[in-house]
Parts: sequence; C-alpha cells; structure tokens
Amino acid sequence: MDEKVIHSVDTDAVIIMLKDKPDGLFTSELGVYRTEEYKEYVSGVFAIEKDAGYDIFLKLTTERDVKDWEFDAIYDYYDELTILTEALDVSEIQDCHNPTWEVKFFVPGNSYIQDKLSSVLKLHFLELQSVYEAIIDLSEDYK
Repeated sequence: MDEKVIHSVDTDAVIIMLKDKPDGLFTSELGVYRTEEYKEYVSGVFAIEKDAGYDIFLKLTTERDVKDWEFDAIYDYYDELTILTEALDVSEIQDCHNPTWEVKFFVPGNSYIQDKLSSVLKLHFLELQSVYEAIIDLSEDYK
C-alpha cells in the first residue's frame, strides 16, 4: 500500500504570522522558528511589520497548569526585568488560566528572529525555574 504524508507538524517550532496593523488581520506567514524544549511556554505569537523590521508579540506562560495558590505567587516572584534584557516590554495578562506575559521585542529583519526568540524563551524558562524554587514552601502564605 502506498501511503502519503499530507501534512507534517514540527513539534519543536512555532509559526509566526504577520498581522496587519490597521485591521488586525493575519496577512501571511513570516516564518517557522525552532523553539527547542521551550515550545510549551509559548501560548501565542505574531509579528507586525515596523520600519525596517518587525515587532514580535510573544505570549509566554507556564509549562503546566498551576495550582490556585501558585498563580499569584508566580506573578509576585517573577522578575520581568530578566526578560527586559532582551525585550522592549513585558506585561502581565491577568485573564488567562495560568500566569501569562506578553513580551514585545523588535528585530531588524527576519534573520534575527530565531536568535532573539531563543534568547527570550531561555530567559523565561530560567526565570520560571527560579520562581518555582522560591515559592516551593509558600503554599500556606497564599491560601
């Protein structure tokens, strides 16, 4: 029997879509970028063309569902300044199931996206590991 693969999804990558600024519609695919072991931290991403580059809007979250008490503790202990070493802006998004941050960064061209994305994801991962360690014994303080 002759089998054909119709579609293959790379589970270690994210697709960044280009969004039209005036109407907010996605217009085209900017590219597919490897995320190594950090893909589970990405809950959304898109780009807007700006000047001679792109503003990338990356939503970062936790790799697992957090317990109720952990939600506030994670926000309290997460140091956004860590991410700001690679980003223009970091803001908390409160209306999500798990702690989520929108990170905005600028890249001067498509060839810079992979490196910047990898750097931001690694910083987020390391910061979350630090937070998890800091809050491990704080459940009674947040209940």
